Amino acid sequence: MSASREKKQRQGDGLSEKQRREAEEVQKARSKKILYTVIGIVCAVLVIALLVWNSNFFQRRTVAATVGDKQYTVGDVAFYYNNAKQTIRNYANYGLVTYNASLADDQQTIDDTTAQNLSLYVGLTAEAGQTYAQFFQDRALEALQNEALLCAAAAEDGYTLSDAGKQSVEESVTSYKQSATDYGYTLAAYLRAVYGPYMTESTFREHLTNSTLASEYAQHYQESLTYSDEELTAYYQEHADTMDTFDFRAFYISGAPAAKTDADGNTVEATDAEKAAAMGLAKTQADAMLRRLQDGEAFNAAAKDYAAEDAKANYDDPDYNRQTRLGSAVASYDYAEWLTDSARKDGDVTVVESSSGYYVLQFHGRWLDDTTHYSADIRHILVMAETGEPVQNEDGTTTTPEPTEEQYAAAKAKIESIQAEFEAGDRTADSFAKLAETYSEDPGSNTNGGFYKVTQSTSFFADFKNWCLDESRQSGDLGVIQNTQSSQWGYHLIYFQDWGPLVWKNTAQSALSSADTNAWIESRMPSYPTAAVEKGMAKVIG
Repeated sequence: MSASREKKQRQGDGLSEKQRREAEEVQKARSKKILYTVIGIVCAVLVIALLVWNSNFFQRRTVAATVGDKQYTVGDVAFYYNNAKQTIRNYANYGLVTYNASLADDQQTIDDTTAQNLSLYVGLTAEAGQTYAQFFQDRALEALQNEALLCAAAAEDGYTLSDAGKQSVEESVTSYKQSATDYGYTLAAYLRAVYGPYMTESTFREHLTNSTLASEYAQHYQESLTYSDEELTAYYQEHADTMDTFDFRAFYISGAPAAKTDADGNTVEATDAEKAAAMGLAKTQADAMLRRLQDGEAFNAAAKDYAAEDAKANYDDPDYNRQTRLGSAVASYDYAEWLTDSARKDGDVTVVESSSGYYVLQFHGRWLDDTTHYSADIRHILVMAETGEPVQNEDGTTTTPEPTEEQYAAAKAKIESIQAEFEAGDRTADSFAKLAETYSEDPGSNTNGGFYKVTQSTSFFADFKNWCLDESRQSGDLGVIQNTQSSQWGYHLIYFQDWGPLVWKNTAQSALSSADTNAWIESRMPSYPTAAVEKGMAKVIG
C-alpha cells in the first residue's frame, strides 16, 4: 500500500491521529490481557493435571486384570494381591514359609519347603522356583474369579448380603479406622500403606463387601444341598476307616539315645552307632512285651515294667491307657494301617516301628457311633446380675467387681419368675422365643428368639455346653445354669428344642456337600476366564 493511500485510509476512518494512537494502545492492552488469561488457564490445567496424576487418579484406573468380560483396575487387584501377601507374612512369622518382606516380590522365589508346607498345612498350591509376585498374582486372580462367579450366582438366585454380613463389613472397616488412628494415619492413608498407592476406601469397601457376599452365598449353596440316608450310608461305607470309632491300647517305647552333654554343658549329638543301639534296645523291649501279651498277660501289667518310674503307678489302673478314638484322629499315626485293617479282631497284638521308637498295640474293637449327635438346637434367656461400681486400677484400667451373693440371688429370682411365666403357658419353642426377645440380655440372640445351634466346638462356657449336649436331653427340657464368667455374670434359662444330625451323618453330609459345591464352582469357572494385563499388573507388583 502506498503512503498516500494509507494516509487517505487513516483520514477516512474519522479519527484524529491522537485518537488513533489511543485506540491502538487499548487494543494492545486487550490483546495482552487475553494472552495472559490463556497462559493462566493453560498453567492451571497443567497444575490440576499434575495434582491429579500425583493423586494416582489415572494410575489406579489402569486395567490390571480381566475376569470374563469385566475389567479390574490396579486397585481391585491390589486388594487380593496384598491380602495374599499378608497371609504369607503371617505364615512366615510362624516359620511355615520363607519370605523376606524387605525384598521385592519378583526378586525372591518359593523354595521346596515353603511349597510343601503351603500344600500340606494351608491347602494352597505353589510351585518351587515360582516368584512370590507370580504366586500373589495367581491368588489375586483366583480370588477375583471366585468373587465374580459367586456374586453373579447370588444375583441370579436373588440372594443378597445378610444383615450379619453387612455388620461384618462395617466392623472390618471400623477396625481399619481404629488401626489407622492408632498409627497416626487417616483411613485413606492407612489403606494405601497396607494395600499400595492405588487403594481407595471405596475400592476397599467394594471388595470387602463382595468377598463377604461370595463367601456367604457359597455357604448358602452348600447348606441347601441335601442327601438321602442311602447316600450318607454309601459315603460312610467308603470312608469307614476314618469315620469308625476304634477301641485299642498303645504303649510307646522310645528308641532315642540318652541325652549327653560335654564338660561345658552343651548337648552332644549322638553318633549313628548310639542311635542304632538305642533303637535296637527299644525293639528288644517291645518284642519282649509283645510275647508277654501273646502269653495272655494283661496289657497294663506288661507295660508297667517298661514305663518310666514316675508313670508306673498309672498302670495299676486296668482302665488306664485304653483309647476310644475316631479313625480320622489316628490316620496320621504309624500304626493306622494295622489298626484299621478289616481283619482286626478283639485281642490282636503287634509291634509297629516308628521313626524314633516302637509301638506295642492291642486291638479291642471298632464300630460306627450311631448315638452321638453333632449339634443341639436350643433357646436361652440370659439375666445379668447387677454388679458394684467399677474400680479404678493403678495402671489406669478399671475392673468391675463380681456380683455379690445377693446380686446373684436377685438374678436367679428373676430367671425363675420368667421360667414360671413360660411354664404357665403352652411351653412351646415359639412361646419361649417371645420371652427371650422380651427378657434376654444376650445381644447375640435376643433378636432371634434366643436360638443357638450348639456343637462341641461352640465357644460357650462348659456348664452351658455340657447341659445342651447331654445325650439324655429331650425336646422341651428346661435348665437353669449359673454363669460365673467375667463380664457374663448371671443366670441362663435354657430350652432344649431338638437334636441336630448324628456326628457320622453330619460328617458325610459336610463332605458330600463340600465336594459338590466345589464341583459346582468349578463348572462355572470356564465362563469367567482370568487374564493379567501386564502394564497394570506391573503397578500392582510395584
